[in-house]
Amino acid sequence: MIATRPILTIAGPLFSALLGFFDGGVCFWRLAGFLQSPEIRSKARECAVINLFIFGGSLAFNEKVLRPLVLELLPSRSKFPHLSLAFDTSQDVVFKLGWLFPVYLLAYVLSLSCYQAMATEACKLADRKQRIEQSTIWSFLSKFAYGVGDEVYRLLIFLMIFLQFKLLEMLVCYMHMHSSSMSQLKGYMIQTRAFIDYSSCRLSPAVLPSPLGNLLAWFLSLTGMSITFSFYAFDYIWLFQHRRLHQRLSYFEHHLPYFIGFGFPISLLYAACPAFYSDAVTGFLFPLTVLLAVKAQPRKESVRIPLFAMSTTAVDAIVRTVLRPMAARMRYR
Repeated sequence: MIATRPILTIAGPLFSALLGFFDGGVCFWRLAGFLQSPEIRSKARECAVINLFIFGGSLAFNEKVLRPLVLELLPSRSKFPHLSLAFDTSQDVVFKLGWLFPVYLLAYVLSLSCYQAMATEACKLADRKQRIEQSTIWSFLSKFAYGVGDEVYRLLIFLMIFLQFKLLEMLVCYMHMHSSSMSQLKGYMIQTRAFIDYSSCRLSPAVLPSPLGNLLAWFLSLTGMSITFSFYAFDYIWLFQHRRLHQRLSYFEHHLPYFIGFGFPISLLYAACPAFYSDAVTGFLFPLTVLLAVKAQPRKESVRIPLFAMSTTAVDAIVRTVLRPMAARMRYR
């Protein structure tokens, strides 16, 4: 009986994660009712135009047309290799700073508006309960101020979550690299480009001595992304229901294995795509994850996993020591 307890302890969260994976990446037939809505179809088309045609099209135009044209107009690489490299790098920097990053920010903001509209419509179609609040000018201002603070606090928390998982990845990389010989280390450190791609969770060639180390670090990256994708997908539903941030975080911790599994399919897709193209593809497909979240029924665990405990403690310390004094100084100027 004692020997079976660890197995039963692991089996529950594992089943929840598999159920979440099924709900988040397999059962697309649940979307049939939503896709009949003119509002949802209209917002889905807007997401396609914003993310695929404008943002993704900008990437393809630069790679297939603009960059080859610039390289064609430059002097021969064999005669002037350094000059050609400098022009190539300058063109890439100017394109990204002057066009790609502004377009990315615009696409991000417009996509958020589309996601919220689709989630609201889907929640109404699914008869999700919404808490009705009295609408006055003071309640609106209070809700707006709380929403801004809520968003800043949430961003800081997920920044801390991101740093936690990145530190775990770095620790795994260090442990496995440290266990190898110096000659191996020199060979791995030469592969700087591959290591950077690996660290950002691209499906690049392995750069660590141990396949197990590669798998573990890659799994940590995917888990961190799954948590983020899953939380933001369900957060549109919780905002529709006017749940406070501490309630949303507590609910997420009580259902953590399910949410990790739910966000895993879109995280795999994000990891499989090249840099920047991953943002275009997931920006277009993320509404499907939001709509699946509306239909999902997360499985609660018997034990709460305090995922956000360290992050909330760190963010509270930042708010107390940095943000509040700054606000007080600005108030009395």
